Amino acid sequence: MCRLQTQARLILSLFIILIAGMVSASAAVYAEYEPETSLYFKRPPPPFTSDTMVGTKLGQFRIWSDDGNIYTPVITLSPDVASPPIKMTGLFSWNHPNDPEERDLTFHVIFLAYREGSNPGYISQSWSGPRVAVAGNIANVQGTSAQPYLVDIFLINTNADINSKGGIHATANSGNPGSGFFLNTPYAFKNPFNPCFGLATANQPNSNMYDYMNGTTPKTGQNDQYKGAYVPVASPSGTNTGHATTPIIPGGAMSGGEPGQGGGNGGIVYGDEPISDPVIHTLFSLESEDIPIILSQFTGTQVKQINTATLEVVVDNGTGDEKISVEVLFTDDSPAGWNGFHLLHETPGPTIPYNLYWGDTTTRITKDSPIQWNNLVAGEHTKTIYMGRIDETFVNQAAEGRYKSTITVTLTNSN
Repeated sequence: MCRLQTQARLILSLFIILIAGMVSASAAVYAEYEPETSLYFKRPPPPFTSDTMVGTKLGQFRIWSDDGNIYTPVITLSPDVASPPIKMTGLFSWNHPNDPEERDLTFHVIFLAYREGSNPGYISQSWSGPRVAVAGNIANVQGTSAQPYLVDIFLINTNADINSKGGIHATANSGNPGSGFFLNTPYAFKNPFNPCFGLATANQPNSNMYDYMNGTTPKTGQNDQYKGAYVPVASPSGTNTGHATTPIIPGGAMSGGEPGQGGGNGGIVYGDEPISDPVIHTLFSLESEDIPIILSQFTGTQVKQINTATLEVVVDNGTGDEKISVEVLFTDDSPAGWNGFHLLHETPGPTIPYNLYWGDTTTRITKDSPIQWNNLVAGEHTKTIYMGRIDETFVNQAAEGRYKSTITVTLTNSN
């Protein structure tokens, strides 16, 4: 009898240890948030397809875990962006393009969740308090570092009924269809708009948001059947963990109105973002910084390669046909007023004049006289530098010892 009781206690102890091990083995979850740096309303904002939609993408979450499992991800927001809806003011007409008038217009924050590489899927919006289960109230989704679970955030002129009425192909249902908006017109927030978020996940599968979230706080108590935790979110503002710790909109992202810090009372223009003028950058380098030579190999008619110059041309906002020309100027460290290039003795004494050539063995480089390097497109361009045809008379008359010449190359854009 005692033996049976002892065995029962041992089995019970083992069972408790196994349960504790299972709970503590939940995989770490990671997240990154990338805000849009420039906000413009589109009709419709991709990937939405109906021209009744007007909106803009605010940013994107990338979420993954060590084992690929993510349980019921929840985004919490402060302030609540669902109640009351977001109000903006701007030109609108039911008889477009006639009869434009300043009106209050309703917008909503919408979350579009899907795994990278798949079609945009689950659409959600916060309804009861400043939180939303972006993949559903009970959701077991997959996300790895190579193929994370994505959550796109939109500000759009419709609400989450679109989830049951066609998803990304649905029509707007908030009372201000896209046909009433005016292109190249700013729409301003009536109240400051700069919500901050937190991201939480459950610790075990099949967890309901309402079971593991106590408002905006994940449950962690010993007696809680369902538990969760906030996920550290890496973003341009740093890595933050917790409710309302990471801003959705960076400062200066608004395209119209008065931007303010992180959005504020600024506005958003309905139209295409202006195309920035092309900006051309040049980066010059030499293959070698120090070049040892043997004079006897460069005298008489002898000319040998000693270096290669590379100019990299980088074009921002280019169309593909941009070109740049530069002037290349060679100088040396011989005394001012001396013509040509000179090898200087390590102690004061006679010098040895020498010649440099640009691109081939006949195009002589004239000291302090710019060389034109024209019509350079984006990419790398090279020129070979040669040395030679040193007068043997100067070499024969030179004192023994070491000679040195320091060349300085200066580039100036000529167009």
